[in-house]
Amino acid sequence: MRNRWSLARTGVAILVGISWCLTTAAGDHQDGSQVQDEAAADITGLWAFVPNQGDRIGPLVVAMGVRPYALSRSDIGSDHDYSFRIRSAALTGRGSQLQTRTGPSELRLTCRFNRTREVQCDLNEVSAQGVASLAGRISGDFGQTLTSLDRRIRVFADLRTDPYHVNLQALHSCMDTGEVQFLQGDRRIKNSFAASHINTVGIIAEIDRNLLPRSAGMPLVAVAAESVLATDTEQRRIDRAGRPEVSVFLIQEDGARNAWNSRDAFNTSGLDDYRPHMQRGLTAVDALSRKSYWNRPHPLLNVMIQDFLLLNPDVSVSVLDNSANHFMELEWAAYTGRSMEGLAGGRRFVDNSVAKFF
Repeated sequence: MRNRWSLARTGVAILVGISWCLTTAAGDHQDGSQVQDEAAADITGLWAFVPNQGDRIGPLVVAMGVRPYALSRSDIGSDHDYSFRIRSAALTGRGSQLQTRTGPSELRLTCRFNRTREVQCDLNEVSAQGVASLAGRISGDFGQTLTSLDRRIRVFADLRTDPYHVNLQALHSCMDTGEVQFLQGDRRIKNSFAASHINTVGIIAEIDRNLLPRSAGMPLVAVAAESVLATDTEQRRIDRAGRPEVSVFLIQEDGARNAWNSRDAFNTSGLDDYRPHMQRGLTAVDALSRKSYWNRPHPLLNVMIQDFLLLNPDVSVSVLDNSANHFMELEWAAYTGRSMEGLAGGRRFVDNSVAKFF
């Protein structure tokens, strides 16, 4: 169906359009030769949060950027599936023993663009046995807000300002002062290329929280993004994204990056193969952050090797409040043995995930 609502009438969608340009930079750009060869499948970042909507909790909002340096709609691939994958989750243990458990069932929203720049998105519920059942479908024009007939899902796809490129002076200031935004005195330091029209393709979705997978003892949700080359002759995962910077800073070797991006984000088998790469990357990040922890094995190794965004779907946030930084707050509370009650987690557009990462 085609939905001609204006963006200004879509609640959360309008703040998405505004705040994408305000976000601090963090990325997953061009992380390996595989995504460089398949540019339309390159995921540039992932966001997930539950917004306040007046006196009630809003839907889950998920967003991804794809195709860095896209200059027009023609830069989008028509042979790729772009998916948000959502599972129930829990954090167990503390300190260096902290780990994430995820549930077996999954909610998956998969979008594809055709050659006339229309988009179709399918919402599938995937059982623990891997059997998918269609829970909803919407389609319509690129640049229009699309709403399902039952109003449980809403999608908007359009060119968006690329938030990846940063002012390095501002980055170092963030790491030193703990500021939640790139500021220098009273002046905001630009950290995107909004004025130069270098863009990324944004896919932004609202999903009714009643659709989210729930498992006993798993109050959180884990969100990952992936892109798949899907043609009549080939189906192959090209890229994936969870926390920003993982495959940019923590995995440096090209072959390992390609293999990492090709992995199922929720498959824990074979993860030990990446521990040496992660250890080297975490050591390098410690050096860049000028803290010099140098632990071996690094105390965050178990957390970072399970790569997805974690959030509490029952805690909402103010989407434009930059006095708080919700990125990785659940992991840090669990790591230090503090209560996670009332913490939202996830990643909003205004969260400074670069400073928090370092």
